[in-house]
Amino acid sequence: MLASISEGATHIKNLLMGDDVLHMLRAFSAMGVQIDYPNNLDIKEGCNKLYTSSSSIDIYVHGVGMKGLKRPSRDIFLGNSGTGMRLLSGLLSGQNFEVRLTGDESLSKRPMRRIVEPLRKMGAEIFGSRSPGVSRRDARLGKVQTLGQEEIYPPLQIHGGRLKAISYRLPIPSAQVKSAILLAGLYTEGLTSVIEPIKTRDHTER
Repeated sequence: MLASISEGATHIKNLLMGDDVLHMLRAFSAMGVQIDYPNNLDIKEGCNKLYTSSSSIDIYVHGVGMKGLKRPSRDIFLGNSGTGMRLLSGLLSGQNFEVRLTGDESLSKRPMRRIVEPLRKMGAEIFGSRSPGVSRRDARLGKVQTLGQEEIYPPLQIHGGRLKAISYRLPIPSAQVKSAILLAGLYTEGLTSVIEPIKTRDHTER
């Protein structure tokens, strides 16, 4: 993800080719990022190549810069990757285009209110389903005027753009929510800070 918005090429070695990684690679390819694979490997959805969680390859990601991502021509499908949906929601909140994030039946039951709330405070427009378990085709999307205690579920429709910096206190410790806010914070003017009640994993900060 970070390699895609960097300047220049990033060489990633021994990348494990699990489902979550495959969906993320496909997502950034759909947004105009060139990714070089060994032996012209085909990772498009529907290809017959089988992968296991122990399969690993080396790839080169040609970053397009902070403002270089392009609007995908179709929905971004993330399978069962809750991490992928939460982190991408943060990053895509700062892009100047609209995108729809979908997943499988299991992901459509995962609550997303904890990331939607702070991203909306930053100025992102995010639409979601009020009902869990709806299919990506049948989801009724509508803007929730006030979150209150109401939950929100995928698919998520994100209309990114100009964001504002915030200081946000996490009600519940979550490295994923923290990372989503920090990724969105890259696209703000000013200081974005996240206050944690308990220290969480710091992969994003590193």
